[in-house]
Amino acid sequence: MFAYLTLLSVLAVSALCRATPAIEQRSSPAPYSTFTHNPVYYPLEQAPLWRACYARAIQVQDGSLLLTWEDYPYGESSTNLDTFKILRSVDGGTSWSNLSQVADTQNEWGMRFQPDMYILKNDIGKYAAGTLLIAGVSTPLSLTGGVYIDLYTSSDMGHSWTFASHVAYGAGPETVTTGDKAIWEPFFLEYNGRLIVYFSDQRDPAHSQKLSLTSTTDLLTWSASSDVVAYSDVNARPGMAVISYLPTIGQYMLSYEYCNPPSGSGCPAHYRLASNPTEFLNAPDQTLTTTSGYTPGGSPYSVWYEYPGSTTDGAVILSTNSDTDLFVSTDNANTWTMVNVNQYTGQSRHLLLFNDNGTERLHLATAGFYGCSGSCYNYVANGVTALSVFS
Repeated sequence: MFAYLTLLSVLAVSALCRATPAIEQRSSPAPYSTFTHNPVYYPLEQAPLWRACYARAIQVQDGSLLLTWEDYPYGESSTNLDTFKILRSVDGGTSWSNLSQVADTQNEWGMRFQPDMYILKNDIGKYAAGTLLIAGVSTPLSLTGGVYIDLYTSSDMGHSWTFASHVAYGAGPETVTTGDKAIWEPFFLEYNGRLIVYFSDQRDPAHSQKLSLTSTTDLLTWSASSDVVAYSDVNARPGMAVISYLPTIGQYMLSYEYCNPPSGSGCPAHYRLASNPTEFLNAPDQTLTTTSGYTPGGSPYSVWYEYPGSTTDGAVILSTNSDTDLFVSTDNANTWTMVNVNQYTGQSRHLLLFNDNGTERLHLATAGFYGCSGSCYNYVANGVTALSVFS
């Protein structure tokens, strides 16, 4: 358990002692509606680590939603391996059923941390447009002995999964201790015929952590990694990269957390804009600060919302773990305001714009916070918000 404890103590820097919401006993909302605070999955009380965290959702071709998260039902001494559970909703996220699970078929370690899902927009290699992807961290329960970011694919909307490739490798241990060769937090983007995976990277001895990317033209072999954000301060820890495209200005926006900043406290939300999503390294580094002077922190996740019927107007919507409110910019990330959507926050709370039976809405998914254990109880919950509040 020493690795778990090391990870827990260091992650506490990022506001991890926050209590998760009390469990709500309630019936499911009406299908295809807006709703808040909807419990989806309760992990076992005796589950190790923080029981659950880091939820992700996606809408597949038949209109259903899929949901996954970090799930840790087994202790370090168990011979069972963790998987990414996949749940399915056919009523706009109001109720869920088991669909499948993504199991580690290569390393005998399990699928442990930070799943990310994506649907190919174009053919890549032998994989057709519409193929569903999931990538996540595979590492031993002890967190020692190596770590892969592994890629699995599904050609049947998540009913079954097949290993495609090792995206990146680190020697471990998989902790946030400086010097440990850990990798974290994959995020997908297609660009110019390639699939890019951005990830947090501790393998470079010149950096406690930096943001890196690797890319592929066939989902089978991957390029050498290159820097996305790397600060000169060896103690700096940029992490949790998310990319969105702002068509109004023809720019890609990288949002990320900047832990161990010059101010010495927290993990403030930062972002960069670039016309090429592989060239953020020298782009201006901007701190997200609202018009009232507030800077949120921790695991920002951003999406672009294009206003209905418009190709010239829209909003960046961004979530952080420090606030239940969302942060919104209607002027291409120049200024930011806060919008109360009355939804749970969480570690890397996920945002998904989706077609809710003919109405575009925003789906939010959370599974609590890293560092929540013991009497603090993480569970998976979701909500759906009308988009009119962001116009």
